[in-house]
Amino acid sequence: MLERKGWPTAIFITCAFRYPLRIGYQNRPCIFDRHMVLPEMLYIAVHETDERLRISPF
Repeated sequence: MLERKGWPTAIFITCAFRYPLRIGYQNRPCIFDRHMVLPEMLYIAVHETDERLRISPF
């Protein structure tokens, strides 16, 4: 997956946590750069899901 070989990947995540993955840590070599180049994401689609509805006993 890190080499970006193989099948395209999607991620299922809890609602409202979609954008922190894209924003990341905001690490920059020069803190005052106006143009920030974000790395390519490892997945092609994000699907937001509701919170856990019930806990399975198994």
